[in-house]
Amino acid sequence: GGGGAMAMVMGRLQVLVKRAEGRTRTGGSGWADVPKGSELFVKVEMRGAPDTKAQKVNTNAVKVKDDKIVLNTQIDLNIVDGTEELRILVCKKKEAAGNVATVIAAAGIYVRDITKMVGTISKDFDLFKPGGKGDLGGVVSLELKYFPHTEATAAATATAAETASTSKAAGGEKKQKKGGFGLVKLLLLAGVGAGAFFAVKDQKKRR
Repeated sequence: GGGGAMAMVMGRLQVLVKRAEGRTRTGGSGWADVPKGSELFVKVEMRGAPDTKAQKVNTNAVKVKDDKIVLNTQIDLNIVDGTEELRILVCKKKEAAGNVATVIAAAGIYVRDITKMVGTISKDFDLFKPGGKGDLGGVVSLELKYFPHTEATAAATATAAETASTSKAAGGEKKQKKGGFGLVKLLLLAGVGAGAFFAVKDQKKRR
């Protein structure tokens, strides 16, 4: 008991932030006022009902080159009951410590659309500049994969077991291990249904 206040987890969302660029789909630049060599990062937020705390995860900051940043960062978020929007914010890193980062452009995706997805969706989303005027602020390339609650639990369990087994390793080694094992585990999970099916078939044959 005691966990009654926690929001119900509906599923898990894997967001691969591939890249963001200032060039808009109309050919203009949404980042014209961003000084050359600025360091930008992407903040991924899951926003919901007023009583649920927004989940926020930042990618590393990368220097802008040719009006774009390439990140290829995977972020995992829980979708809880009442979550309404996935927000992707391109932010400029502040030089001085303690200062708040500046939002350059942002995109919002409705969670109800995400939960209807089947498989992995790779798409470029329009970014809009702050101010609410609908000015285009570039494009962000994302790969989204949604795991409904039952699958999310299995995937999260595999990830947790893996994190526990690699947490004692050195930083660099941990990253390599996680990348290698994570994929194998997820593939195994995906293949469980087929494996069980074949096992049943074999038993029938033996009889």
